[in-house]
Amino acid sequence: MKPFAAAVLLLAVACTQPNNYNKFLNTTNRVDILVYNGGDTLYFDTQDSTGIDILRSQVNGKTNDVKDTCSALGLLRFRQDSTVLLEAPFAVTPGKSEGNCNYITYAHDDDSYVQPLSERAQKLLGRVVQNK
Repeated sequence: MKPFAAAVLLLAVACTQPNNYNKFLNTTNRVDILVYNGGDTLYFDTQDSTGIDILRSQVNGKTNDVKDTCSALGLLRFRQDSTVLLEAPFAVTPGKSEGNCNYITYAHDDDSYVQPLSERAQKLLGRVVQNK
């Protein structure tokens, strides 16, 4: 019984550990948001720690089956001062909470990832896109 209890405890601890995949983005102090607008590209940036945390949380090393039914609407450029740490194309449909047009894609350490945006990231990026 003791080995079983120890295994359950170990599993519970492992499941509650935070995802440390994006620790390479811990030094991010700015996220540039580039929005493609026809032939123009519009630039926004956030230095707000809450906005940075919301966007950084989207980079977690997990991939989900997202059917790409729309092309990328913009690019997130995670920066530490003038150094680009990661570029991640995104798509978002303002006002739409679910669907295939709410995703982020990125590559890191020779692996590629695609995953749906969280509700908070959808709202943040949706507001930026609506204000273009």
